Amino acid sequence: MGPLGCTCAVLACPETRQAVVVDPGDDAGRILEVVKANGLTVVAALVTHGHVDHFAAAAPVKAATGCRVHLHASDLPLYRAFQWQAAALGIVCPSVPAVDAGLADGERVGFGAASVSVLHTPGHTPGSVCLRGHDGSGELLFSGDTLFRRGVGRTDLPGGDPLALRRSLLERLAVLPGDLRVIPGHGPATTIGDELPAR
Repeated sequence: MGPLGCTCAVLACPETRQAVVVDPGDDAGRILEVVKANGLTVVAALVTHGHVDHFAAAAPVKAATGCRVHLHASDLPLYRAFQWQAAALGIVCPSVPAVDAGLADGERVGFGAASVSVLHTPGHTPGSVCLRGHDGSGELLFSGDTLFRRGVGRTDLPGGDPLALRRSLLERLAVLPGDLRVIPGHGPATTIGDELPAR
């Protein structure tokens, strides 16, 4: 979604129809159409990091659904600088909602009988996180801008740290199962094994 092609996903519990929106980057109307068409109740918007292309639609999604917005505390300064970010990137984001809850390492965010777990993976930003959960076909990892197919997140933007990113990749992600599907914040899906072969 949006000019930078941010990946947005809606994960739902099949039993209760409660759902979370991962990275509501743009086009709130499209997100809400998916929610309505599937009879879902959105309980949370989970923002993988504090760059505006990953949360520009958070305000209208929260207004329409009453969901809570979750973001790692270390990225609150970036989140609050949304106007500067939006102007620099040419993204429309007139406002952002208050952050209701953090995304601390090891935390589980529930929606009905389902949940995602949080892995803090700093480097692209101080508060970058990956979210590990399930869909109808198995386990998957939403990697935000930490890991892409054949690439990793930039570290030359405010808050970027190449050494922290290297530690996150080697100590947090490379130890995960090689067949774990990865849904990056931009671009095509991949697996942990394809990007971070066992050493």
